[in-house]
Amino acid sequence: MNTSQKILKILLENRGRYISGTEIGRRLGISCSAVSRNISSLKERDLTVESNPCQGHCLTELPEGLHPDILMLKIKDTIPDLEFQYREKVESTNTLLKQIASQQSQASFSSCQDILLLAGEQTAGRGRRNRSWDSPRSQGLYFSLLLYPDINSDRAPLLTGLTSLALERALKQHGFPVQLKWPNDLLLAGRKVAGILAEVSTDLDRVSHVIIGVGLNTTRTSFPRELENQATSLQKYLQQRPGGNDTIEHVKKEVVKIENLQEKSQKISQISSRENPNLKPDEITEKSYENIPEEISGETTDETPLESSPESPKETHRETPIKKPQKTPAEIPEEEILLDFLREFYQLLDLFTTGREAEVITDWKTSLQIIGEEITISTGTQEIRGEVQDISQRGELVLQTEKGEEQRFWAGDVTVIG
Repeated sequence: MNTSQKILKILLENRGRYISGTEIGRRLGISCSAVSRNISSLKERDLTVESNPCQGHCLTELPEGLHPDILMLKIKDTIPDLEFQYREKVESTNTLLKQIASQQSQASFSSCQDILLLAGEQTAGRGRRNRSWDSPRSQGLYFSLLLYPDINSDRAPLLTGLTSLALERALKQHGFPVQLKWPNDLLLAGRKVAGILAEVSTDLDRVSHVIIGVGLNTTRTSFPRELENQATSLQKYLQQRPGGNDTIEHVKKEVVKIENLQEKSQKISQISSRENPNLKPDEITEKSYENIPEEISGETTDETPLESSPESPKETHRETPIKKPQKTPAEIPEEEILLDFLREFYQLLDLFTTGREAEVITDWKTSLQIIGEEITISTGTQEIRGEVQDISQRGELVLQTEKGEEQRFWAGDVTVIG
């Protein structure tokens, strides 16, 4: 952490309050003139720092959206041993990290450390099968991780599933009901919102390093014609929600309501089955619900339907049209999503590298929701139809084909039938 970053940390800790240059210098062991030079450097980096000869320096407000200097400090608090780098524009974050990994390998092994590289824009972003990933400036999170996990090479493909699981959990914490698609995509309302590309370098049967690239569409609202019906973003999802309730808080509340309804349904079924053991699940009706205790049912007389406005008067059924507010990029919490992803990722990676990968695989399989589904899988050279039997302990999709044969796939384009 350089001097400017240390001063920024002090200003953040005292945000909204003035702190004298003398006090900052005392804490860091530098002169007041050195403090002034670094304060000027921070101002040049689009940070709103006010200076007053009598009072000192004050960070009056935080920048809108993601700011790399502030993000770096928060990453250090979250994952202290992770090095953070930021570039305004790169060809590909994976490609640049390959070059950095090569440079590190020429040094002693002890100098190698995990690196997070975030870019504001990619001019040649890549996905699986060398497909392009369109990465316009400031409309997504485009980043890669350079890792040195101590694992056998045959376990490396599971890192894609681990990464997708971490990103799913992070996005759901912010109310986005994403779904995983094997092997490396995340869908939102049935359209691709994120993709993952893992590239592994091995030495005999061990992993020497792995680079995991992630592309997440955040504030983008327009796509090329060929992608209009296939891709989406967090912003576009909010804008297209019915009823105009397109705020992050509303999405979070609705996800909680859906989870509560699912839990309620399970409890109703359990209680109804105890009271009438011969009752089949599809025979449980509203009457079965009449004697459910209030603490289980959770019902109140003034409960509002999911899509109705809580301000709507009860005496009328007329719906008042609500004009959608114009959203700004700052309303998509990119910084928080990235930090939550890192927390989830390193927690899962710790399980994965300490002999508890079965827990990770089980959670990944549950989130995929593909076992038992009839699918077609295209590998580029062939298209095969069958039923998914399992996801193996190595991350392979296990398919029973129409001919009754078992085939296993590391990758492919999957389409669920029906």
